[in-house]
Amino acid sequence: MTLRTKLGAVTGVLLSLVGAHGWSQMPKVAPVAASTTAESEQKPKASNDASHQGITVHGHWVINVRDAQGNVVQHRDFENALQPTGATALVELLLGSLTPGHLQILVQHTDSDGSTDGAYFFLPASATAEYQTFCGGHPGICSFNLTATPVVSTATPTGNVSPYSYDSGLTLRSSVVAVANISIDQVYTEFVGCQSSGPDSRTPRTAPTTQSPSTCQSTVLSGTLPTDGTYFNNPLTGTSITPLVIVAGQTLDVSVTLSLS
Repeated sequence: MTLRTKLGAVTGVLLSLVGAHGWSQMPKVAPVAASTTAESEQKPKASNDASHQGITVHGHWVINVRDAQGNVVQHRDFENALQPTGATALVELLLGSLTPGHLQILVQHTDSDGSTDGAYFFLPASATAEYQTFCGGHPGICSFNLTATPVVSTATPTGNVSPYSYDSGLTLRSSVVAVANISIDQVYTEFVGCQSSGPDSRTPRTAPTTQSPSTCQSTVLSGTLPTDGTYFNNPLTGTSITPLVIVAGQTLDVSVTLSLS
């Protein structure tokens, strides 16, 4: 099996999370007026030399902040980067030492000492039990309306003469009404799953996991989380952004498209 085929399999595993939780597509965000502010991250120039081209994990974010009347008052559009723990997740998926659970989004503000003094979690509805203790102790910061839809592309693979459609990524969408003023400066997509035993969740594994996807999902979504290092809940992609100030009562709409190329 080629590396590209294996990475295609990883994309398929991530997309299997869509069906596993019955997520559906949320309404698309309305076009933003030209007067709104926007932030874009410069993309590196693509190389024309095929021998130097790698496989890249993309995370394209669109954030809109709306007032009580639904008008867009702030708009951000930017790319993020694969995190070290995200690379671990992809490698362990290929090795069979990590079983998928679900995806989630985290946006937060981090102080200069590294502590977090404000955050919002965007989670699938099925994760209510998993986060019931945490979210119950921090009312309003968890949103359980995260949805995911596959991104379908068409291409002609190497060695083929005819193009065909394939799943090239997925789009996560969610929203929350801010319960307090917050300035967001870090954003992440996070991968939750089950891995083989180890001292902690960030230590690389090579031994195959013994949990099936259905068993893993039942475990992490039950609220009774493993304490033996097999519970994997770490950033997949993420980046720092220019602080985005949100006022209590405003709605934060978040969309992230993850893809491989």
